[in-house]
Amino acid sequence: MKYKGITANNIIVDENTSVNQLQAIITSDRVDLNDSLYIKNVNISNILRNDSLALNLKLANSDDANQLDLNGLVEFANDTTARVSILPSELKVNNEDWKIQEKVRINFHEGKTEITNFDLSNGNQLLTIDGTLSDDPKDLLLVGFKEFSLKTINPFVKAFGVQLAGNVNGETKLYNILKSPKISDNLKIDSLTFNNTHIGDLTDTSSYDRANNVANIFTNIVTTDRETLRAVGSLDLEKKEIDVKIKLDKSEVAVLEPFVNDLVSNLKGHISSNLTVTGPFEKPAINGEVSFDNAEVTVNYLKTRYKLNDQVDVENSIIRINDLKLLDVDDNEAIANGTVDLNNINTPTLDIDIDAKDFMALNTTEKDNPIYFGKAYGTGTFKFKGPTNNLFIDINAKTEKGTVFNLPLNSSETVSNKDFITFVSKDTTKVVKKATSFDGLTMRLKLEVDANSTANIYTTLGNLSGKGYSKNLALNINSLGDFEMSGDYIIESGSFDFTAQEIINKKFNIRQGALSGGLEIQQLLK
Repeated sequence: MKYKGITANNIIVDENTSVNQLQAIITSDRVDLNDSLYIKNVNISNILRNDSLALNLKLANSDDANQLDLNGLVEFANDTTARVSILPSELKVNNEDWKIQEKVRINFHEGKTEITNFDLSNGNQLLTIDGTLSDDPKDLLLVGFKEFSLKTINPFVKAFGVQLAGNVNGETKLYNILKSPKISDNLKIDSLTFNNTHIGDLTDTSSYDRANNVANIFTNIVTTDRETLRAVGSLDLEKKEIDVKIKLDKSEVAVLEPFVNDLVSNLKGHISSNLTVTGPFEKPAINGEVSFDNAEVTVNYLKTRYKLNDQVDVENSIIRINDLKLLDVDDNEAIANGTVDLNNINTPTLDIDIDAKDFMALNTTEKDNPIYFGKAYGTGTFKFKGPTNNLFIDINAKTEKGTVFNLPLNSSETVSNKDFITFVSKDTTKVVKKATSFDGLTMRLKLEVDANSTANIYTTLGNLSGKGYSKNLALNINSLGDFEMSGDYIIESGSFDFTAQEIINKKFNIRQGALSGGLEIQQLLK
């Protein structure tokens, strides 16, 4: 059964009557609210007797992490007034038990809904609702919070890469909800923690006026008696325009992680800024300056960690990078220049050139990238061009001491492990593309390898490990993960562990041109 986009599946209605009452039990094994949100195992039990209706609503199984067991009584009066009483009920969120008290009363009269003494509690945590829902601008609905832990909502924000902690206290006032809502906040979050980083104490006194269709923003964060964030301005929902000023004073840079987690992660350190955000929602103009104080980021694809203490300017939503200094974990230096275009905020466009010396450019394991992996230091030019969902990386560099490069040439797949067929839900013809670590990314590398670098090459004949050099090694990778390598790599010294189906196991020491056992390398590889 479908109604306004909501679909109830496998509905069963069990109804019986007697002289004194009518009983109806309705069940559905799954109710789809939209494409990604659903409720399973819905059970509604109703008993109508005389002038009252007793009801019980159960959602999910008794052993699920999130579930509801709601009991209520609806009493009907002769003047079309109905009064709803919530009987002792339970709500479980993320395996935490919440109680709905018996004293809750809900009255329906003359188009108004009056809610009295709604208390949802879990230990010291309390959520309260009192007031009236109506189209009268004088009627108020008050939502209160007392020691409400933000950890409660983590299961619902986990998909966005967000983990919260802190306690909410205060209230939200809602006027004229059914016609022209007016909303005002007076909320405080004590010890706000974002992705395991302590942010500070947040205060929000923002408001919304439906008559003018404008939201007024006022939010600030205080950390150790210093205001680290202030956001003041307005959102014109009629014109769909924003006008907000944002000031950061050594705020935790971790708050930016949800916006940049496609490229970098594990953000640490502090950020300061003076920014204005004005214009239409779909393409606002961002202007101001941003400075970093002992900031650290990990580049996801390279697994390299960099530090920066510098400033960038933002002009018409374009970040201008001029001689930005980056340090790797060994304090080797690289200088970046270029731009980051934020006009398409979901997929920023990069145009960045980095000049590096003895700089860590790779720090991956086989788990990160089975095609090639290792630790690499380089001197040269690193270029990043294009939008983040179609990024091109161009590297022209010379390897430096400490580089260890691993290249598996012995990987294989069996039919049983290959995803030739991907099953999707019925009634759809969508083709599901299997994700790879190279989705939206292409690379071109031109490398000069010096004799201080180590190469480990894994083949079906054995493992080759040695030091050597190359003047013309080229590697190309497309967004499908196809890997091409060309050029000469001359091994000056090393070893080769020769294996033949585990029948022959022999280790050879290598010097340029020959093995110590007297066999030419070319003969062996034939």
